Amino acid sequence: MRLPLVFFNTGPVPIVVQDLRLQFPEESEVLLPLPWRNSWPQLRPVSEDQASMPAVFAVEGRKAEQLFIEFGAPFPGFVPEARDYVISVEARVGHRKKWQPLLTFTLRLAHMTSPGQYITYSNSPREISTEDRQRADAALQALAAKLGQQQESQAGT
Repeated sequence: MRLPLVFFNTGPVPIVVQDLRLQFPEESEVLLPLPWRNSWPQLRPVSEDQASMPAVFAVEGRKAEQLFIEFGAPFPGFVPEARDYVISVEARVGHRKKWQPLLTFTLRLAHMTSPGQYITYSNSPREISTEDRQRADAALQALAAKLGQQQESQAGT
């Protein structure tokens, strides 16, 4: 999941961001935090994109830094449900020992109509049509079944 994030340092001293993760604060312990997998040069995926590995970065005092961060599941086969989730982006920064919440918002995965393809979706609160929701549910079920079959075939080999 690739998100556009802007980090703004309100203080005069640089802040060092060591790590990022995506947390599901209202979900059960079944949903683990999604770790920072890559950084990208833009939000919209194109074939020329080159991912960068997660790396420590600094946000200078009273400056902003825009990054396109990809968060990924800690295990293969993770498929979220087609519904809204409250998510929190958290950071581990150089001068703090614990994870710090940076941003909490509603991620509207009910808008995700083609989960098998990497497509950019709006996170606006508008409702999607019943037909789009049904297509999204069917596509998610098909993707989950495909991933289940792949895992079964890998386990049998």
